Amino acid sequence: MLARLSARLTYANVVATLALFVALGGSSYALTQFGSKQVRNRSLRGIDLRRNTLKGSEVKESKLGTVPSALHAGSADSAGAATLATNAQALGGLGPGAFEKSARFQTGRGPQIPPSVTEEKTLLDYPALGGRITNSANTNGCPGGQVAMKFINLRTSGPPLRIYEDGIKGNLPPNSFFIACSTPNNTFRGALADSAGETGLTLWFDCVSVDAELRCLGIRSAP
Repeated sequence: MLARLSARLTYANVVATLALFVALGGSSYALTQFGSKQVRNRSLRGIDLRRNTLKGSEVKESKLGTVPSALHAGSADSAGAATLATNAQALGGLGPGAFEKSARFQTGRGPQIPPSVTEEKTLLDYPALGGRITNSANTNGCPGGQVAMKFINLRTSGPPLRIYEDGIKGNLPPNSFFIACSTPNNTFRGALADSAGETGLTLWFDCVSVDAELRCLGIRSAP
């Protein structure tokens, strides 16, 4: 029996038989499915995974730790907000004390020559000073082509106000007014102020004639 079997074990038969076993074994391996139960916990390593195959849906982000180089990232927003807040307190590197409050500025406009005294319009007003500037229906003999402006002291008592308009014009007693003529270019520039030794309140004014109107900018020494 062995002699006959040995006679049939040729090289070709042996190779064919081995090929059959390998083919059957490979098919059996391919048909076998592996799941989580077939994998021992903590047995897989990062090197066992194909590169760039894990996605966000496979990773639970809440379990991830802080990246070492980003330890201060959580405070970046608050730091940026603090920087913006600091910058908001300065303009061009200057603090708020370097700027005047907007309440000290005012503008006004009115006809060069109103039809009547009752239609004169307040151009600038400084109640704390007791001073007011209006247009004037009376040109008070101003040279031809020039317009007039009225300075009023609204105080009922006390020292006079000082008028500086293209040079010192003098004092303005309480409850009185003064009409000044413009320059040949129809401009007014000067100040209405307390007399020396008082509070020092001052109203600076700059008025120009534009399209038959007087337009004024006033700056008060205090709100």
